[in-house]
Amino acid sequence: MVSTPSYDPNPFVKGISHQDYGRLLHDKDLPLINRVTQGLYPPASTVKPYIAMSALLNGVITPQTTFFGAPTWTLPGTQRHYRDWKKTGHGMLDVTKAIEESADTFFYQVAWMMGIDRINTMLGQFGYGKPTGIDLDEEYNGLLPSREWKERVHKKAWYQGDTISVGIGQGYWIATPIQMVKAMVALINNGKVIAPHLLQSEVSGKTIMPWQAPQTETQIADAASPYWGAGATGDVWYGECAERHRL
Repeated sequence: MVSTPSYDPNPFVKGISHQDYGRLLHDKDLPLINRVTQGLYPPASTVKPYIAMSALLNGVITPQTTFFGAPTWTLPGTQRHYRDWKKTGHGMLDVTKAIEESADTFFYQVAWMMGIDRINTMLGQFGYGKPTGIDLDEEYNGLLPSREWKERVHKKAWYQGDTISVGIGQGYWIATPIQMVKAMVALINNGKVIAPHLLQSEVSGKTIMPWQAPQTETQIADAASPYWGAGATGDVWYGECAERHRL
């Protein structure tokens, strides 16, 4: 597990001076922050497979459902337009191809059909908005938004447009990299949610106690569902992620 920019840990062994610690504390690059567990970022297109799985498991779409992946998507009943990252659009898409091409407009439509309540419930099961259970104290919760959260914090109602942004991992949604990893592991393990860990063993006196997994593993829906894994790796090879890799 790597977090950068980092710092030289050696001064802490002998006792770091107040001046040196102050320099680290006020460094604009924040080297004391563990970005893996404390960095907060929009999860962006990494959540599209989980949005797709949530819609499939809730019967909102099927593997045969198709939408036209236009360059823009219009929120029904409004003149509000949401752009796709691909200026020419994607053409007809089923859910697998939508994941492969990271098609924003497909997921705008799916998010609108799902609604924020079901999105919040399902993505919470993937581990967003809460500690992952990693054996480190330095972990932030991130934020998986809900209508109740917005009413409490912003004193405003939740709008449909808020849901559309959440559908592609943007808007109010922020997460730590370790949460993103935990969600990915759940996806590739057919919905089995596993807490990440670093600890191999603990030493008490002369006794070495091997690490034991906590009995907190949970299962999202049916592990035998044929939906698990469908198209989950396509984005890496074809879509937005592949394009960034080539850059």
